[in-house]
Amino acid sequence: YAMFITSTASKRWGRTTSFLNYNLSYGVVNGVENANRMAGDTKVDVEFSRNRKLYTFGLGGAGYDTIRDIDLEYHVGGGLGYKFIDRQKLVVAAEVGAQYQAYDYDTAPDKKNVAARFGQNLTTQLGDKITLTQRFGFTPGLDDLSDYQIRFGLTLSCPLFKPLTLNLNIANEYDSQPAPGITNNDLQVSTTIGIIF
Repeated sequence: YAMFITSTASKRWGRTTSFLNYNLSYGVVNGVENANRMAGDTKVDVEFSRNRKLYTFGLGGAGYDTIRDIDLEYHVGGGLGYKFIDRQKLVVAAEVGAQYQAYDYDTAPDKKNVAARFGQNLTTQLGDKITLTQRFGFTPGLDDLSDYQIRFGLTLSCPLFKPLTLNLNIANEYDSQPAPGITNNDLQVSTTIGIIF
């Protein structure tokens, strides 16, 4: 059996947009636990150029992943972003910045470093009903470029009936230096029911 909870909220006022994401997943297959994680993150964008394409952002987040031996992971950072395309049905943006990140492992030495952050976001509407959201992040450690993480997320959302949506979620994380005995890559695919309010 498996359980997934995913929630996303955003609010825009003037030139400021805030985002809040929360994910919880737990699964057991043939009596073996194969998912046990929780993570939440928040981000605030502030547009400051005249055409509203250039913006600054701040972010932070925390969580744990028992399967990957992470008791606690947290990060905080910021940087600059630019919206290459900003239309009603298509937004494409790229970001560059830095973040402090820490990993408290259960059976391995803890790791803390400052990493560069390169990101890309895309949101588009396919047809009249389906919304596609895609995110990509690359965070190489500034003191050791061989220590990096790659995160990719893709969500397809379509309305069922108000206020419910059906979502297909694909999340892939790659860690070049995970805890000993843990695989570098972690792929999760899930379907969830969303509530719009």
